[in-house]
Amino acid sequence: MNLKLLRNIYSPPRELLDVGTESIVVKSGVMQQQESDTESHELWHDIYIVTSGEGILVEGEKMRDADDIGDGEKRRGTLEGEKEHLLSSGTVVFIPAGCPHKVKVAGSLNLVVLKLRKK
Repeated sequence: MNLKLLRNIYSPPRELLDVGTESIVVKSGVMQQQESDTESHELWHDIYIVTSGEGILVEGEKMRDADDIGDGEKRRGTLEGEKEHLLSSGTVVFIPAGCPHKVKVAGSLNLVVLKLRKK
């Protein structure tokens, strides 16, 4: 379940990913000096678009001891097999459904999150 780092999003339009989706949720926000809850969602893919700032996206091979909050969502678990990815302005990341992850920010990070529901 590896993440896909997509860069050069301003190049000529082309199909980057075909994930098949029923609905899309768009969120935006600012994270400052914090670490998000670890999360995994079986029914949703995430696309992170970083507009400014820096942070670290941590993906895990597995998540254990997580709280099941319903609808395929799990939170606050412990990641196993962690791999870190730098997030900075212009970075776009595809996080497939079922991939456990969290974000760590030492300063400030502005991002837009697209949540794509699996078919």
